[in-house]
Amino acid sequence: MKIGRKYIGILVTGLALATVPSCTDTWNEHYAAEDVNTAKETLWETIESREDMSKFAELMKLAKFYRDENHPAYTTNEQGEKVYYTYADLLDGNNAVTLWAVADDALSPEEWEKWKTMAENDGYNFQQQFIGNHMALSRKPMTFTGISSEKVRLVNNKLVELDYAESTFASVKVREANIGTRNGLLHVIEKPSDFDYNIYEYIKFGGKDYLSKISEYFVKRDTTYFLASSSIEGLPDEDGNPTYVDSVYFMDNMNFSRSWYNPTDADATDAWMNNLKMMHARINVEDSTYIVVIPTDQAWDAAVSKLTPYYSYVSTYPRMDKLKQETAKSAKSIDIFGARKTKYTTSDGSLYETTDSLRDTNITMDIVSPMAFNLNEQPQLEKGVKWTMEEFLLNGGYLECEYLLNTLGDTIFNIAKDPQKRGCDLSVLFAGVQKKMSNGYVIEASEWNVPEDIWNRAIDVECTYNDYYKSNATLYAVKTLNNTIAKNWIDGKYGGRLSMQNYMRCYGTGTNTLPDIAFPLEGSKQGSAYATSGQKYDIKVVMVPRWYEDSQETPIFFKVNTEENPETGELDTLSIEYQHNLMTFTLYYWTEAMIAKDDYRYDKQQKLEKKDVYWNGEKVDTITVFENVEFPVSYKNIRNAYPILRIKSQGYAKGKCVCTKNNDPHHSSYFNIDRIILEPVK
Repeated sequence: MKIGRKYIGILVTGLALATVPSCTDTWNEHYAAEDVNTAKETLWETIESREDMSKFAELMKLAKFYRDENHPAYTTNEQGEKVYYTYADLLDGNNAVTLWAVADDALSPEEWEKWKTMAENDGYNFQQQFIGNHMALSRKPMTFTGISSEKVRLVNNKLVELDYAESTFASVKVREANIGTRNGLLHVIEKPSDFDYNIYEYIKFGGKDYLSKISEYFVKRDTTYFLASSSIEGLPDEDGNPTYVDSVYFMDNMNFSRSWYNPTDADATDAWMNNLKMMHARINVEDSTYIVVIPTDQAWDAAVSKLTPYYSYVSTYPRMDKLKQETAKSAKSIDIFGARKTKYTTSDGSLYETTDSLRDTNITMDIVSPMAFNLNEQPQLEKGVKWTMEEFLLNGGYLECEYLLNTLGDTIFNIAKDPQKRGCDLSVLFAGVQKKMSNGYVIEASEWNVPEDIWNRAIDVECTYNDYYKSNATLYAVKTLNNTIAKNWIDGKYGGRLSMQNYMRCYGTGTNTLPDIAFPLEGSKQGSAYATSGQKYDIKVVMVPRWYEDSQETPIFFKVNTEENPETGELDTLSIEYQHNLMTFTLYYWTEAMIAKDDYRYDKQQKLEKKDVYWNGEKVDTITVFENVEFPVSYKNIRNAYPILRIKSQGYAKGKCVCTKNNDPHHSSYFNIDRIILEPVK
């Protein structure tokens, strides 16, 4: 069946849309109509007429044209049967195409058998690795026109160099150049151009025998989109709906385009309640340069075993953000958002549910997401001098960096260069077999060496984020650090810097009322870390002294001598009347026993720890409230569910507060708090 040239034109347009989704060149440059030249034959007719290109012509006839790996393009005949387009059809159409072809003598017997077998049995990869690697959707003469070389984008989305001065295509010598045809140009090259996988292509197709786990992870998240505007519309069906004699599709993968993805109930495979961390690196296109550490199946299994204890989920969690009423008194009913459960059918046909899928999805997500590095985002050793891949990776330049940044924005410190000895040995992080790709390098790692302070980082809760639960008798105010206080107060013995230059003041509504406030233990800083099972924590609170509230040179609330002691050179210790406080700290967590209850407020949940702590109020002070605390359930990656730390002042509790300075009676009725830290016990 001879396919009409009108359809061939649409076919090529659809090809540009389907295979070059990220191309930054103008579409007009690629497939705008060209002036008709004097040639009589099409590209296909020219190739078919040459005796020295019979093998190449046979490959063109064998090769189906693919929109993506699952959809060969087709039209329908009068009987309604599918008739697939081949590259012979495309080369016989009206759109401008440039082809760098090989003569029969340029194909060894082994190459001929390889490509012929692939064309017959693996059409998509044949298109990408052979035909698409030698074809561009525009006229590209091999003629010097004022520039010695330029990059051209091929059908398979690769960028290759045309060197006009040397007459080479991707470093391959052009044997015959500028053979004009009615619909494009033919160049004959000395041998087939080498094909380089991009990073995703390699993960997907190149290392399946020992990269099957990571390949399966990514492939499951491939999404195919139908492009009606670029498809060939046929007659409507009996209900008036359009039908298509050929359909154009576009495939993308959500892992590569965004750093975070919030699933909805409409997403059948991801209708669960946690944030999905994406790699945020478009490793499936050619426009950026990446280094991706990919675990072999051996490393993958070891990582899963290592991480499994940290993902012990219960079957459902409460939406704690729905419980933040001002009074917290009316939470008798609240929606419970179940964690995603997979239903399995047993041999007798009955169903049972499990949270294993939630655990497995989170583990694999956390294995993959931190492992990509954009070369251009790494710190420069010399200002304004960008890294080359040779200098950075191959010659070990990354070992001179104080830190690296992955595509999620995590800072991975170089322990050999960091003054605080944070991070890891970067040579271990990048240990493995290095393989060059068209858009960077992969490092095949036999061990998963992501440093623990990335996947199990400290939980740093900024209390000024107004994410809290409070009693009726409690007020609060966010206070900004007073910069008029003498600098030696803050940096010296009596002071201390705050993490964000502000803090929360918690106080009662009246003279005899005491603050009672609770904070969700969800990380506010990098990575929004979550409390998890399988890990012990030291829970610390950063308290702020009352004298930080002074907004004048002369203190308002108590006496302070701002003059230095002439003998010590420091502020006089006895001049400050400290505001002591006795506080009760209570730690709550969710348990499935709560499901049967009708009140899901935090203080109705399970108590894990409770302790009275006396604080003398002298300076910005990090006090350890609880040690070696372990949560029975994991909150890792769960949105809107977290354990709670309640702080209740006992400032007026007579006989409980031991004052150490001249029986100082200044018990504080309120307290100032900067942040809460859950420090993993290594």
